[in-house]
Parts: sequence; C-alpha cells; structure tokens
Amino acid sequence: MIVAEESILELEKHLPNAFTQKVPYKLFNHVDFVMAIDAKTFVYNSILKVIQKFVS
Repeated sequence: MIVAEESILELEKHLPNAFTQKVPYKLFNHVDFVMAIDAKTFVYNSILKVIQKFVS
C-alpha cells in the first residue's frame, strides 16, 4: 500500500462522489493494476460500472 488506509478513508469523507474498493490481495500494487492477469476482475470491472452510472 502506498498510503495508510486511514488516510484514504479520511479523504473519502471529504469527496462526495468517492468510493473505495479494497483489492482482496495484500500484495496487489501499481504494477499489478496495469499488468496483472486478474486486474480486470479486481479493478477494471468496478471502474467501468462507476463510469456507466455517470454516462447513462
């Protein structure tokens, strides 16, 4: 993790449209975000759902 979880949760309180999603793999990092085989499952599908809410 790049930042403390508490910092993320505190920031989320101040951003009205923010949401958090914790990847269920402790070692998942920025490289995995781009290159992991399971990035679609862990990250991209959720991002697309959020984008669709604002586009539709």
